[in-house]
Amino acid sequence: MSRTDIFYQGKDYEKYRATHISIPAALVADDTIEKSDGEVMENYRQNCAIKKNFKFFPTVVKAVFAEMVDVKLLKQPTMILFCLSNIFAMLGFYIPFMFLRNMAHKKGVNPEDTEWLLSILGVFNTVAAYVSLTTVNLTDLLGLEQLTNAFGMVIVSRSFACFLGTPLAGFFYDVTMSYDASFWFAGILILFGGVATCLVPTFEKQKNKISDSRNSSI
Repeated sequence: MSRTDIFYQGKDYEKYRATHISIPAALVADDTIEKSDGEVMENYRQNCAIKKNFKFFPTVVKAVFAEMVDVKLLKQPTMILFCLSNIFAMLGFYIPFMFLRNMAHKKGVNPEDTEWLLSILGVFNTVAAYVSLTTVNLTDLLGLEQLTNAFGMVIVSRSFACFLGTPLAGFFYDVTMSYDASFWFAGILILFGGVATCLVPTFEKQKNKISDSRNSSI
């Protein structure tokens, strides 16, 4: 659990060797010394709070949890946009699974014929799955060192979205007495999530241009 690539689902053997074998111990020590007094005190307060509230958990688990819920990463526009894209997508993601058969029944489809709808939806979802690429994309955008923190933020964002998505769709059905509104709601949210995801590389390129211009001016 202490490995920074514990959540990484890509091929990272060379990265793992480079970060754990090839780097001298002195460089690792220098990296910890460079932290300011304010950062050290802030980390100390967070660790004390987590030890107090989660004292029955192993130390390694508490350390990983502290890193995953650190919100400092949300200061980066790329991370904010990535979380927003996941929120939009997951708000609408589970709505078809919950209401597809009910919608088919209401439109007069034979109940026996609707039994295959969720299976067909699951097959297409397996073929076109994007969740498995989350850690790969986060590593490309933010680096392997921030993967645990970034993945934790994304999971929290998805959790809130999954919790709210289907009740909101049910609310739209109660208001309109039609599942069309619920499915339009889901489709628009997923579309917004896709657009936000496509904007992430643009923000990243802009950030790199600004960083390069600053470095060249020094």
